[in-house]
Amino acid sequence: MKYIHLIVGIVVFLGFATWVSGQDINLAASGKYFEVGVEQDGKPVPIDNHQVSLPKKAFTLVFYLKQPDGILINAAVTPESFESARTGKPLKDIMGFDDLGMAEEAFNPKAMLIIASHAPHFWYYANDAEHRFNEVRRANGMFICKRIVANVLYRDTTRKFVSLKEMPENTLYLVFMRTEWTKDFSQQLEKQRDYVKIIFR
Repeated sequence: MKYIHLIVGIVVFLGFATWVSGQDINLAASGKYFEVGVEQDGKPVPIDNHQVSLPKKAFTLVFYLKQPDGILINAAVTPESFESARTGKPLKDIMGFDDLGMAEEAFNPKAMLIIASHAPHFWYYANDAEHRFNEVRRANGMFICKRIVANVLYRDTTRKFVSLKEMPENTLYLVFMRTEWTKDFSQQLEKQRDYVKIIFR
């Protein structure tokens, strides 16, 4: 009997591994430069119509990159930038990208997300010695970059650094932009956008 259980366990594991591998491939194919995923407790959480519901505790943002690259991220607790991105407004008219991107510590040692109404932050992977993620691995020709969000920093107001559980708001609005500057640096061009609303329950 125990051999039957062992065989069933191996089959389930292989099926799960194939599903994860297939998910990586599909995600990479759907975005021109990047795709965004969410994990919690080490498991993928489906994003439904740009929205995800999570228990109010640490989670991980996962970026599937086709090459070493960087993405601008605006995180806010009010919906203005999210709604602008959702309704197709151009980059220059999205409030969360009014200011320059903010530099952060390498490897995200504080497992932190910066909350800011007018400024994005810049997460990138250059190589294994220079990036802004907690973990990076390669699979199926992609760079899978994971960034843990266990704490938030309120940049605009109190400058407080609190755990996710302690933040009073129950919604995070995230907008992701992949941009390029023209050769003379006179204009920032949008190449790809995505947006995710996270509701804590």
